[in-house]
Parts: sequence; structure tokens; C-alpha cells
Amino acid sequence: MERRYLSTATETRGTAIGLDMRRAFAVFVAGFLVMGLSCGVPPSPTFCAVSEPESCRPDNVRHGCDGDEACGDGRTCVESTRSSGITYAACAVGGKAGFDERCDRDGDVTICDGETWVSCHGRYHEKEVDCRSLGLVCEQLRRPRAGAFGDEPIAKCVESHVVDEGCAAVTKGSTLGTRCEDETRVTCFGPFVLDRIACGDDGRFCRETSANGAACVLTGVRDSRCIGRPPGDATYCDGDVAVRCLDGWRIETKDCAAEGRRCAELRDEGSSSPAVRCE
Repeated sequence: MERRYLSTATETRGTAIGLDMRRAFAVFVAGFLVMGLSCGVPPSPTFCAVSEPESCRPDNVRHGCDGDEACGDGRTCVESTRSSGITYAACAVGGKAGFDERCDRDGDVTICDGETWVSCHGRYHEKEVDCRSLGLVCEQLRRPRAGAFGDEPIAKCVESHVVDEGCAAVTKGSTLGTRCEDETRVTCFGPFVLDRIACGDDGRFCRETSANGAACVLTGVRDSRCIGRPPGDATYCDGDVAVRCLDGWRIETKDCAAEGRRCAELRDEGSSSPAVRCE
């Protein structure tokens, strides 16, 4: 019988390894070098970059740990070495003219170049979006990052350069947050409005939740069967209707009977909340 899940409970599986961490790492590296494996699935971006620096192929293709990418849309493959000593190849917008010292960070960052949102790779602009073409503007914040470079920039296209007091109160120095404005869910980028979702347009309500900030919910009052369930996501069967809860609020339903099936709860070992499915 076909089974479709509304949601699944989180599972944690572990496998005991009889090697200590140092020996396990040595065995992995030896296998990596002897077998000549590509780094398509690296243990970490830094390890992959050090083992196989990114490079440009003659046919304007960037080759790296994440595979090959043809540099289309008028972009040119350009190699650069970051201050960390790692070589990166970028599909640079405007070729070498896309060089920007602000991009020289531990990892890839996003910045504002006027009202243009820029995604950096290596020391080059690899993607650009004119926020004004979307009726928006570009704002840039800083967020903490471990490493030699410290804080790093992060940018997004937002509604306005004007500080939104509600967003400033919700984010309190962090980069993202959500809040309710009547029946509209507002997503904040620091103290700026990133976007708005009108929950009321389809009969939903905007409510504040402790687990996920603001959310569009199905009813204006809490669901008594959602209250007391594990924090965050939880599910249950209301007859043959599958229900998903968030902090006591009903946020999604699926009528299994409408498909000629029934709602069933499956509690996995070690899980405090059942998975719900139509079967």
C-alpha cells in the first residue's frame, strides 16, 4: 500500500567505529590519495579546497570541489588566491574587472555594491542582482564568524533603507527574524524589512511562536491537542485528518479521507512525537 508522509520525526542514528579519531582520519586520507577520488563530497570545504584547488579549464569552465560549472551569461573563469593561500576559480562577472578586495574572506560572502547585491567567490563578483529591478534596495550587515577574518558581511535586497522599529526589536542585533503586523508575517533582515506574507489573503492568521518566530496559522486560537506536544514541529491525527502543529498552533492539515485513505500515527523508537501519514 502506498504511503505518504505529512511529516517525519527526527531520527538520530550512530555507528560505532573501532578506530580513534586520529587513526580514522589517517585511514581516510590514505584512501583518498591512493584511490584518486575526486572531492565531489568533501569532508569539509577547507579540506577539499586544500587537497584540490579550484581551477579554470580552457573552455571557460570552472572546475572545483563542487563539480564543473560552465561560465555562461557573459562571465569569465578567473583564478585567484585568497589571503588564506587557497586558490579559487570564479565565474567572474566582467572577468578580471570583477575583482573586489571586499570579497577576500575565509568563505564566500555577499555584499552591496551600491544597490546591487553581489555574491562573491574567491576575490571576484560571481553573481549580481540589481535590487532596483525588483523594486528593492540593497542593505549590508555584518555577522560573527570564527577565523582570521572575524566578522563577515552579508547582504540582501530589502524593501527600504529606512529602519523598521519592529524588526529592530525582533532581531536585536541578529541578521534574521520574523514578526506579525496585524495578519501579515514580516520577515526581517536586521532592522530592515525583507519581505511580507499576507496570511489573511487565504484565511490564515499571523501568530507569534517561540520556536519559529511569527507564522501563518490556520486558526485564531490555539489547538488544545497541539498544546503540550513537543516544542517545535509536532503532528497528530484528528480522525482521518493529518494535522501539523507549531507551538500549540495548527499550521497545516491534510484530509486523508478525501483520497480514500486513513490517517495513521507511527511512533518511532526514541521519538517523543509520532510521524503522521495517510495510508
